[in-house]
Amino acid sequence: MAAKRRSSRRVQKVKKTAPSRTRLTEHDRQVRAAAAQRELDRRQSQFQKIRGKVKPRKKDPLLVFVLANDQRRRVGKRTIVTARAGDRVTRGDRRKVFIFRKTRATKAHPKGRLVPYRDYKEKARLHKIGLAVKSVPPKSVTIGSADVTAFKSKAVTKYFYAGRKVAHKLVTIQARPAPARRKKAPAKRQPGRKAPAKRKPARKPLPPGIDFNAQVVPKVAGALKAAADRYASRREFQVDCAAVVRLPSGKVIAVQFNANFKQADIQTFQALGFYKPFVQQKLYAAFAEQLKGLGLVTTGSAQFISRLPVNRGQPRKRWRDSKGMAWKQGKGWKLKEAQLVRFDAIPNYIITRSSD
Repeated sequence: MAAKRRSSRRVQKVKKTAPSRTRLTEHDRQVRAAAAQRELDRRQSQFQKIRGKVKPRKKDPLLVFVLANDQRRRVGKRTIVTARAGDRVTRGDRRKVFIFRKTRATKAHPKGRLVPYRDYKEKARLHKIGLAVKSVPPKSVTIGSADVTAFKSKAVTKYFYAGRKVAHKLVTIQARPAPARRKKAPAKRQPGRKAPAKRKPARKPLPPGIDFNAQVVPKVAGALKAAADRYASRREFQVDCAAVVRLPSGKVIAVQFNANFKQADIQTFQALGFYKPFVQQKLYAAFAEQLKGLGLVTTGSAQFISRLPVNRGQPRKRWRDSKGMAWKQGKGWKLKEAQLVRFDAIPNYIITRSSD
C-alpha cells in the first residue's frame, strides 16, 4: 500500500492571548481613592447622627432596622417631616436603613449590644485602588438588597430570609350550616296498643358547599388587588391557601397549597378583572393538583365536565374536557367527588433582592 502523502501545507498554530487588562495609572488611582474617601466620610457622618439615638432594648428582635435619613413630604406650600433619622421601622420597609444585629445579654451589657451591618468585602476593593482603611463605616441599604451573610451568623440569616414575606389581609369563605330540623313531639301511647317500633334516626342533610367561581374568586382577587395597590413596583406575591373539603362519606379533610403572582411595573392600579384569571386558573390548578394526589376531585369540576355537549349520554370514563382531551387526569374517572366547604387565602408580599 502506498504511504499516505503528508500535506505540504503547514498549519499555523495561533497562540491564544489572554484578555488585555487595562491597568490603572497612578493618577487614576489617586482620583478614585479620593472619591472613595469622600464617600466614606459622608457615610461616617451619616451614621454618627443616628448612632446616639439607637439604644438596645430587651424586647428587640434579632435584627433592628433604623431609618438612615429624614423623610419629608410636601403639603401645599409647606414641607413637613414624616419620619426622623434614627426611627425604627418594620422588616417590610422599602426605604434606606441601617441594619443592626442584637447580641446576647452579658453582665457588662444586660440588654445586649447592637452591632451595625458593614460590607466587609468593600475593604478589599478599596485596597486595590490604594486606599488602606482600618475599618469600613456602616452602609445604609434597602432591606431587599442587604446581604446579611456579612454578619456570619446562621441565626441571623435564617431570621432575615424567613421574614421576606409581608402578610396582608386574610380572606375566609365558609359555607353556611344547614338549617336545623324541628323535632316532632312523640305521639301519645293509647292504652291496649303496642308501642311503635323505633325507627332509625334520619341522616342530617349536609350543608351546601362553596361555589369557587361565584364566591371564592371575587374575594381572593379583591384581597390580591388591595395588596398590589400598596406597592409602586416589584409586585410579587405568594398566595398561601388552605381549603377544607368534605368527602362523600361526610369526613372532612384540609388541603394546603400556594401559587405565585407577579405583576409588571407598568401594570399599575389594575381593575378587579385583572386578578380574577389568576385565581380561576393558576390558583385553582394548584388546588386541583393537591386533590388529585389524594384521589379527589371537586364537585364543581365534575359538574362542569358533565354539562359539556360532548359528554351528554356518555359514561364517565369517556368524558372529555372543553379542549376535547380525555378527562382522565391519570385515571381521573375513578376520582371521588369532594365538596368545598371552607377556603382561606392570604397574599404574602415577597421582598426581592436587587441582585436576584
